[in-house]
Amino acid sequence: MARWARALVTVGLLVSAWAFPVASLGASPTVTTWASLGALTPSIQQLSQWGSALDTRASSQDYAWCGDDGIHVVEADGSVRSVPETGVEAMLAARALNINNTSKVACDLVVTDPLDPNTFYAGFETGQNHSIPPVATVAMYTNDDGVTWQYIPPPATMTYVDFGGFVLRGNVVHAVFTNEVELASLASRWTIDAEVQGSSGAWTSGSLACPTVGPCVAFGPEIPQGACGMSSWLQPLLVAVPGSLPGDPLWEGTSWASGIPECAPALVFTDQRGDEYLLDFAMRYPLARSVDAGHAWRPVELPLWDGHKVGGSPTTGYDLTTVTSSGDLLVIVSPAYQTTERLLLLVPGASKWCTPTGILPSGTRTDPILAVGTTTSRLVMLQDATKGPVNQGGPEHSVPLAALRCTT
Repeated sequence: MARWARALVTVGLLVSAWAFPVASLGASPTVTTWASLGALTPSIQQLSQWGSALDTRASSQDYAWCGDDGIHVVEADGSVRSVPETGVEAMLAARALNINNTSKVACDLVVTDPLDPNTFYAGFETGQNHSIPPVATVAMYTNDDGVTWQYIPPPATMTYVDFGGFVLRGNVVHAVFTNEVELASLASRWTIDAEVQGSSGAWTSGSLACPTVGPCVAFGPEIPQGACGMSSWLQPLLVAVPGSLPGDPLWEGTSWASGIPECAPALVFTDQRGDEYLLDFAMRYPLARSVDAGHAWRPVELPLWDGHKVGGSPTTGYDLTTVTSSGDLLVIVSPAYQTTERLLLLVPGASKWCTPTGILPSGTRTDPILAVGTTTSRLVMLQDATKGPVNQGGPEHSVPLAALRCTT
């Protein structure tokens, strides 16, 4: 069975990979317009970053985020509670792992358990000499609301620093591990190791399974890396080999995307027809669509905004994006030449973007948006106000989804 082979991505290679991340489509690719897609009802979303400092779900009103003083949870009634990270720093130190923050330990990704309100899964960034790459994320969990924490055991052939991210399959949490990486090749096939949380609270070794809804498409594991402004790994976009078992698939690369920049968040989602979409505003074509379970992809043309193409270049900033349960496409644009971030909205069937006002929090020039997501009724944004080497969340800001409307 083939495994990932570690490859160092130099700055020169990174630039060319980001500039041309799409396979050759010929001179005139078949392009569908956003307006022609009509109504969209996303049924499942997967983030390329395999976890975030903000955890939201379109099926729930609760959400959680990593703060600089622990995990914060907003309940359905609007109340907020804190989950301490008791003992985590000492646990890391006992294994000669330095927290990647000179002041105190804090998670940089979090997942709440869909079935147990007292169970949380978190990743803590570690590094050599506190902030010198390479860095790694170590996975832990608590089932007593943060009173005690435990390591998620890695597969037998790996270590704690080989953790690659969390993913949900239905109500089951997978902790994904990998100790090697390369861009996906159509000539190679892999299984991906995962530790699966069972109903008894025990972890069992297994493989990354297919999503429970829609085509069997997934991003490759996230790999430890250096600073996003200096270097980056590219994540492959994977699809199950035809005939694979959903619970233990063989994965292969797609012909569409040679790699997804880890520093520029991307997502895939499935609509009510079973079609799959890849949304990545660092790509030449920010939106692509597959009607054959992820094997072949075609670009979806988005409207221009202010006479310019939206997306297509990571050099102007890391655009954050999400899709609401009603199919609205939201993009927070943070180009380097702008003094503040902007929110763009594209509703299903629309032929132009609009810019809702009064949605973004103040101060995004100095405290930019770190993560964005939606619950059943709210848009949630997390600002990065820590000014430190790790992207823990600062102020959290949310607005009703009903407020996402433009007057013109």
